[in-house]
Amino acid sequence: THYSQALDFLTKKTLKKMLVGKPLTDKPGFFARLGTEGPVFVINNELVASLQKDTLSYLPQDFWKLLPNEITTVKIIRSAGEFSLQQAEANWKISAPFIATPFAEKMEELAKEIGAPKADSFVSLDSKDDAKFGLDKPFLQLTVTDKDKKEKTLVLGKIVSEEAGTRYARLKDKAPIAIVNPAFVKAVNIDALDLLDPLVMKQDPSKIKSFKIESLTNNIDIIREGETWKVTEPKAGAFNAEPDAVFSLQSLWFNLRADGFSAYGPKADAVTFGLDKPSSKIEFKLSNEMGKEESKTLEIGTEVKGKSGSKYARFKGEPAVFNLPAATILILERTYLAYVPREILKLKS
Repeated sequence: THYSQALDFLTKKTLKKMLVGKPLTDKPGFFARLGTEGPVFVINNELVASLQKDTLSYLPQDFWKLLPNEITTVKIIRSAGEFSLQQAEANWKISAPFIATPFAEKMEELAKEIGAPKADSFVSLDSKDDAKFGLDKPFLQLTVTDKDKKEKTLVLGKIVSEEAGTRYARLKDKAPIAIVNPAFVKAVNIDALDLLDPLVMKQDPSKIKSFKIESLTNNIDIIREGETWKVTEPKAGAFNAEPDAVFSLQSLWFNLRADGFSAYGPKADAVTFGLDKPSSKIEFKLSNEMGKEESKTLEIGTEVKGKSGSKYARFKGEPAVFNLPAATILILERTYLAYVPREILKLKS
């Protein structure tokens, strides 16, 4: 008797064999029977299809499964560097290479990804040849520790498909080789700087009392006097400012957003970013929540490589070096002529 497939299974400590024969001709299903004798019965196509799967298809897709609040530490190692995160009482912090609070929204997204990484599929039951999959020199290594202090490490290797963005991966302990999807790769292929809040300043514009803008071409004081703003410039003297120009300058501080971060902490090299000798300084004075006057100074450095018009910046005395977009820089570095009332400019023309 010819059969297409045989299945051994254990029932009540007795090993049995089911033989699968040819498909029915008049309706779905396959002939089958237990052992070489006994009645012939019919099994459905779905069962036969499941029997034809290879061993790899039965492997669990979850590398591990943790809720975000069950994670206590995270470490991501890449060729570009490494960083660590810690969570205590639902509060996350970046613990290395600098100490800072990550942006809650970004951290929430990352915690979901690293809490339950999945394999899209598997390509090998073992990893005897790590070099073949790029796992001898990993692209990235993710280590997560849970509340029971158990470490779980996932290693990412070569790109499987450049177009799809998939990569080979396995657990650190020589587990089966899997393929992970591009969304997961993108989520973990980050730097600690990527987790910082891009909103670098949120200040009520009505609290701002004055601006002082200094550069090689600028030396402007813009001071609030009641409902109007007055500009003072060495060559032009003093004049009332164009309201729209002042409004656009004021509005920046309510939602001043960075285009990204380039460095953080005391080890940031000011010379690298042109911040040892800033090209521009913008000091503004304001009334704080207690009604007391305080001031902050934004220092602007050199142009960000590969981003025309975008420049490095930082607040004096603060740890973050961030990138400001070209549109923001254009407003911050305007000359006094931008503040001349339009009526005067129309008369002169």
